[in-house]
Amino acid sequence: MLDKVTSKNFKDIVGTKATITIMDGPDIELTVQAVHEIKLKKDDERPDSCRKKPFSVVLSGPEAHQAPDGSYDMTFEKIGLLEHVYVDNKSDNPESEDFNTKAAKDAAEAIKAAKKAAAAGKEADSGDDAAPRSEPEPSVLYEINFG
Repeated sequence: MLDKVTSKNFKDIVGTKATITIMDGPDIELTVQAVHEIKLKKDDERPDSCRKKPFSVVLSGPEAHQAPDGSYDMTFEKIGLLEHVYVDNKSDNPESEDFNTKAAKDAAEAIKAAKKAAAAGKEADSGDDAAPRSEPEPSVLYEINFG
């Protein structure tokens, strides 16, 4: 299945949830934040078995409960289950050279906008009869490379 997914599959689900299956703990719900197609250089020769159009997917999840770098089974809306996906947790090295900075900026902006919208909603509901709203959780970014 991994060889069949394309960047378009993920662009169609930006903003939706994905579940990462943790073998020795509770599963983690992530949000698909951004998709970035990786530009290949003209002289970049790739074996026939490699993806012709590589891309990366940036996801965000709760900072309080994180998945370390590793291979996981993940379930995405509209795509379904993808087994043995290598997920790179960027909290330990968010400035690393291998992290797609454009995708990271896009994701950071999306997280910031969501927090701002949640804060605006909280202010609008600040009347005495309003139900208490929870603060948005701090987020950590993850990256999946489909190369």
